[in-house]
Amino acid sequence: MARSMQERDDFSQGGVGMRNGATAVTVIAVVVGALVGVATELFVEAIVAVQALWSGGSDESNFLDHVVLLPWWQVVLAPTVGGLIVGVMLLWLPERRYQGISDVMQACAT
Repeated sequence: MARSMQERDDFSQGGVGMRNGATAVTVIAVVVGALVGVATELFVEAIVAVQALWSGGSDESNFLDHVVLLPWWQVVLAPTVGGLIVGVMLLWLPERRYQGISDVMQACAT
């Protein structure tokens, strides 16, 4: 069945067909945004948990007060372990490394 001219005009000018597509995109955007928000909050909570485990306190305002009281080897060990974790991740996932702004701009230009 062929579409009538009125149906084609409605679709091309944001009529019924476009509204359904725009609604679907809006719903997907809201769901993705909510999931990213939850993931961000979980990530922040994980950072706070690791910080509390390492420094012995969870109060961010007194973090430096806790760090000053730590033995020297813990102050050296924390960034060392972090660097080792990042190094292992880069060895296992070399193609998933962060791409800088210049890399993205170059990819878009080609």
